[in-house]
Amino acid sequence: MQCNGILGISLQIDHRTTLMWVVSVAVEIISMKIKPAESYTQNTLNQSKSTSLQDFLSRLIWLCVTPLLLLGAYLAFMHVRSIQAERDQTARNIASVVVAALDQELNTRIDGLQMLAISQWIEVPAHWLDLYHEAQRFQQSFGSHVILANAELQMLLNTRIPFGSPLPKLPHPKKQSAAQTALATGKPAVGDIVFGPVAHEPLVAIALPIKRGGEAAYLLMTTIETQQLQNRLERVPLPKGWGISIVDGNKDVIARVAPLSLKSSGDVDDEGRFVINSLVSSWSVMLEIPTTAYRLPVYSAAALWAIALLGAALISILGGKLASRRLGQAVASIIPRKVANGSTPNVLEITAARNLLEEYMVGREVAEAAMRERDFKLTAIVDNSPSALSIKYTDGRYALANPNFQRIHHLGEAEIIGKTDFDLYPDEFARQFRLNDERLLQTMERQSVEETMLVGGELRNFMSHMFPILDASGAASFICRISLDITEAKRNASELERHRLELEAQIEKRTAELAEANTALSHHLAEVEDLYNQAPCGYHSINRDGLFLRINDTELDWLGLSRDEVVGKMNFSQILSPKSKQDFIVNFERFKETGAVRDLEFELLRKDGSVMSVLVSAKMIRDNDGNFISTRSIVFDNTDRKALEIALSRSEARLKGFSITPRP
Repeated sequence: MQCNGILGISLQIDHRTTLMWVVSVAVEIISMKIKPAESYTQNTLNQSKSTSLQDFLSRLIWLCVTPLLLLGAYLAFMHVRSIQAERDQTARNIASVVVAALDQELNTRIDGLQMLAISQWIEVPAHWLDLYHEAQRFQQSFGSHVILANAELQMLLNTRIPFGSPLPKLPHPKKQSAAQTALATGKPAVGDIVFGPVAHEPLVAIALPIKRGGEAAYLLMTTIETQQLQNRLERVPLPKGWGISIVDGNKDVIARVAPLSLKSSGDVDDEGRFVINSLVSSWSVMLEIPTTAYRLPVYSAAALWAIALLGAALISILGGKLASRRLGQAVASIIPRKVANGSTPNVLEITAARNLLEEYMVGREVAEAAMRERDFKLTAIVDNSPSALSIKYTDGRYALANPNFQRIHHLGEAEIIGKTDFDLYPDEFARQFRLNDERLLQTMERQSVEETMLVGGELRNFMSHMFPILDASGAASFICRISLDITEAKRNASELERHRLELEAQIEKRTAELAEANTALSHHLAEVEDLYNQAPCGYHSINRDGLFLRINDTELDWLGLSRDEVVGKMNFSQILSPKSKQDFIVNFERFKETGAVRDLEFELLRKDGSVMSVLVSAKMIRDNDGNFISTRSIVFDNTDRKALEIALSRSEARLKGFSITPRP
């Protein structure tokens, strides 16, 4: 999309072109030849043309600020583009969410019609009153009335009026009709807005064809008042000034939410109109943003960026001017009169100051102060170190021993300096220390070794970190050793290891016990599963929709089906005879209210087509909130009992046929 107004020209420039332009300007600025200070000789001081420090700094500020201004302009351009993209994406998201909710609502009603269409009462006019009651339950659930019509579009029943009342034919609108489309395609169809002959108000219809012999014999329809869609659309949160509409395939408005002053034709441009089509119907959702509301954020952001860039540039330039003036005055104040009155260099103040500083500047005092401060810090670190720190010459003589080293050995500094390890320790320890020193001097690499020392008549363990101190030529001048007493740490580690081994033994024991318990539990579960599957009666569980969740082998053998064919795929009503199927529908609704049934007689249809009489008892399994989860059902073979009842019935009938005459 393009923007008009202040940013109308800049926003049409591709951001790649802008970036290349910024880079080229920056390269051109960097490539400007500024003569280095070192190139100025005494001859330059005699040149007649010169530039003051203030002018030089002013030019430098412009050179530094210009790339930043260009970068800021580019960032402003990209920020405005991101605002446009974010707003457009927000509009598309809102329209897409409304379309998704609309499609879901239409699909829900189509699914409900398909559930109602499986009723066998549709083909039996004598049972249309029962169908009318089911349709009323549909209307209570979905909030939309139900119509049954034949292929000639004659209404047979309508839940808007009492059953048996005279009904007109379905209307024949010039635009897309749900009924005619469903008859023509043989699939569910959603129609455009139409004025209902019975409802006497605008509405839309959903039609489902009911086929008999490959042809559509009936139409099952539900109607939705446009006011219902209007109420749902009014609950959609919209930014101020925006409008949203649901339009049918003929572009007629079904429902609309927008400010009273918003007119689609004059107040909204194509760039501010977002249309998302429905996947279920010919409808679409159109979201409209007025031109003023669409462009206002862009103009506001552009204005803020322009003010920010101009303000930053003005502050930078004014500040630089003031700083350069004061800096020039400060530098000029150190120039002697004989230089100031003489010939001027290109940058007079800087060149003169540099020559004077090179002639008079002496940094020895500063360097000595820095060295004294460094030595003070190093001395404080060595004296306060908790480790035993020592420095030895390469021949083994001690050159330094910190207070902690002296404390550990109960010796003064004078008793250590100049001595070797053989003067301080028994020979066996001294030889080990010297061997470690020689190894360090050979490798010239930092090492960490564990050493044992005799301290106060007790053997103590130390972790010593050793490294060579090199002179200017790279040769080793000293050996530094930093030793930490790890005696207690090693004892703690040994104790910790002992506890770890004990814990591992306990874990292994507990693991073995758990393994035995798991084995016993597995055997028990296998026995329970075998009892469930091999029971002399049938067991199964179904969910609130009647779908099989579980079934035992006994019931599967009766049906002649496999578990893969039943669990998660078949409904309990699918294995019932037509008579039992209707009994199941009625009793299952009652079961959801009571939570239990007992000895309900059903006829099961085996895979081979034979019928088996059974008795079913069931209890409902609920969650913590009392909601339906599944059933726990038991099925008994009622074939023998049923045969006995039939035989007994026949015997009673024969007995009633005989008449007994008393003897005279």
